[in-house]
Amino acid sequence: MKLRNYLKMDYNDILEISSYIWDGQDYVPDVINNFLANRNCYPVVVEVDSKVVSVANTHKFSETYYWLHAMRTHPKYRGRGYATELTKYQEALVKELGGHETWLITSLENKATAKMLKRLQYEEICQYKLWKNTQPTDISKIPRDTKPDEEEWSVIKSVTLLNQAMNNLEDSIPHLLIGEFMTYPGDSYFIETMLTNGEIYSNSKSNALMTISKSAENQRDYIIGITTSHKDIMESASRFALETITQYLGADNEVLIFYPAIVESVHFASDRYFRLLRKQL
Repeated sequence: MKLRNYLKMDYNDILEISSYIWDGQDYVPDVINNFLANRNCYPVVVEVDSKVVSVANTHKFSETYYWLHAMRTHPKYRGRGYATELTKYQEALVKELGGHETWLITSLENKATAKMLKRLQYEEICQYKLWKNTQPTDISKIPRDTKPDEEEWSVIKSVTLLNQAMNNLEDSIPHLLIGEFMTYPGDSYFIETMLTNGEIYSNSKSNALMTISKSAENQRDYIIGITTSHKDIMESASRFALETITQYLGADNEVLIFYPAIVESVHFASDRYFRLLRKQL
């Protein structure tokens, strides 16, 4: 086994690995080469007999906070400890770079990864659900349980206002913004860009945050991230987001909505549960 940095010549091996992930719909082939051009990304691979069999990326989100993601292992090479070695390597890299925490999200269905993360002393912070709309946006899928004027959403344009909104959230909700299979802390490098682009919203009651952003993998698709512990707020946010996307961008977009699992909505058939985990180094 050889652990080394990812190179563009490894791409075909990544394609083969990803063909086994999510029925061939894995996002990693679309972004893996972008990691090389991003100074905050550190993609690495495991090579066995001149073949790349496992891959992962470490993404610097802030001075202390690093995100571990895009970890994949070829099915024929699973169970050999490669994912564990990659994770340990990532943790050592984060320490070397001056970071203090590693965060990641994983599917609740992935039992093998759950065992590995428990062994490596990762702490579960919360669980999220994913609702995925692969058909043209149908706003009628989001029933209006509240009066139309009961909730108003407005764009947050400054870090100060964002921090105030985060502080108003309940203690049961991590002070993070939900993104595309990622979460962002308030001091993340992504936040300034999101604020500039008008992608962060707060509701009139100041007990929910929402992001509406374009997918990094598919520019026609949009990601909605909702952070709240209130069912009615979640539905209000979803309707507002879908109405906004439909009004300005058309209805033929795939939409992914991430929201906390503690919000028990009867209106969303969730495709998948995800666990958010953290480790202090």
